[in-house]
Amino acid sequence: MAPTVLACVVPGLKRRLAHWEETGRRLTASPDIQAAGPFVWEVFDHGLSAFRRKRLDPVARNLEAWIADQWDAHDRPERIILVGHTAGALLARKAWLNCVDPGQGADFTGGDWGKHVSRFVLFAGVSRGVDMDRFLWRRILTKIAELIPGQFTFEEGMRGSALITNLRISWMRHLARFDPAEVPAMIQMLGTKDDYITREDNLDLEQFPHSAPINIPDA
Repeated sequence: MAPTVLACVVPGLKRRLAHWEETGRRLTASPDIQAAGPFVWEVFDHGLSAFRRKRLDPVARNLEAWIADQWDAHDRPERIILVGHTAGALLARKAWLNCVDPGQGADFTGGDWGKHVSRFVLFAGVSRGVDMDRFLWRRILTKIAELIPGQFTFEEGMRGSALITNLRISWMRHLARFDPAEVPAMIQMLGTKDDYITREDNLDLEQFPHSAPINIPDA
């Protein structure tokens, strides 16, 4: 039987593919998930790391094409859930915009899968970007990166970066065209003891006015 739900998972810069694949195995074996109908969980390997010299925009284009392929390969399930962790959350959102928003210019594909996205699940989704002025170690890291020619991948997730700024603006403009009932659900998962990504880096009420965060204790 063809699946009714396709979950496409985009890990963060640490990747941890085995962790996400194991999570998928546990979910698909859950009686509650099985009772809801056929469900498939696919993990995208973007090959990124914090100190690579790879931009996120071309990776988001590749992700959009990968999701389209997964949707076709699984007989076009009625619902798609996009799951992203830290930078993976940025990639998932950008890939969806590339599919559905003509404002993305040359990145726009107009693919059919975009209309089937029912929700986003973002784990520490850095929606506002990481505030590099907040802690001393972040300021030192920023200064070191500035001394080295070129740009590291982690710099694209910094607050005020071109990627963060353009994504925030595009997101708000595109969703403003929707009837509120048609906007995909947005679930933000936040750890209560995250030493790297703070709540202020994640929460963005301007982009997600109807999204209440879900706290993960001791994470």
